[in-house]
Amino acid sequence: MTYYKKLVGEKEYWDKGYGQDATKLLLDYGFNLLNLNSIMPGTFSFDERAITVWLKIWKLLFLKE
Repeated sequence: MTYYKKLVGEKEYWDKGYGQDATKLLLDYGFNLLNLNSIMPGTFSFDERAITVWLKIWKLLFLKE
């Protein structure tokens, strides 16, 4: 199992989609090039921004119609 945690530290770079883009790239690389079976997000329960990113990406990847 692989764990992943990201940090966009400077507030001036928040809400620009960098974390979501980085997460999508990492998941693509991990699943398609490294053939990983799972990648688990590492975040704190109070980090609503990180949780929101993971939920958006999870829905995009796994709830396709």
